[in-house]
Amino acid sequence: MPGSPEICERRDRALGEAEHGLREAYGDIIREVFSYGALEIDPRHLVVWILLDISPDELPSWFFPDRVPLDDEEGLVAQVREMRSLVIACFQEAQWPNPENLRVGFESRERVISGGGGWVYFH
Repeated sequence: MPGSPEICERRDRALGEAEHGLREAYGDIIREVFSYGALEIDPRHLVVWILLDISPDELPSWFFPDRVPLDDEEGLVAQVREMRSLVIACFQEAQWPNPENLRVGFESRERVISGGGGWVYFH
């Protein structure tokens, strides 16, 4: 199944549903939703990124909410955890292998642009 047209179709369907749901729930704060990863090797290499229209000081760089201990969070960090849950649910619906371990990262779009743009920043 790695790299198969079926797994790519699942990714595309889940990503489209996630982007739609995120924009519907969170509006203009969602700037971009995209993914990358070596699906031809294994679907576990997929990473989903969500670029937010926020100031860079509102969120740590390369923020993966599942890798940060839970606290009594409010505001943006709590919203980011909810956003990740929405993305995971879309991948579960698309029958993605092991969706609960999907890496979903969040970043300030402003930080990405000032860091040289997506190609430079994420490589």
